[in-house]
Amino acid sequence: EQEADGTRCYVHFEPVTNAAAYEVWASPYPDGAGAVQVAQKWKAPGGLVRGLHPDTDFYLYAVYVDQNGKPSKPSAPFKINLQDVFGMK
Repeated sequence: EQEADGTRCYVHFEPVTNAAAYEVWASPYPDGAGAVQVAQKWKAPGGLVRGLHPDTDFYLYAVYVDQNGKPSKPSAPFKINLQDVFGMK
């Protein structure tokens, strides 16, 4: 999918040795308030996140789940602002 409409992006981060799965959360605030889960049960980093709003600041947080099902603390926030540059409107 190559539609640059500002609603999706691939999320890459460093893998964790003892991770069984990964989750990605998005918040409109740098402190994580109001975060919603936008990806779950990823087996590896680098998946596609969908459902974002173009021209909006979001802060992404990665969380890993270990073999016992215990989630990690969220990563440091990563700020994104996706632009809608899809030309076929």
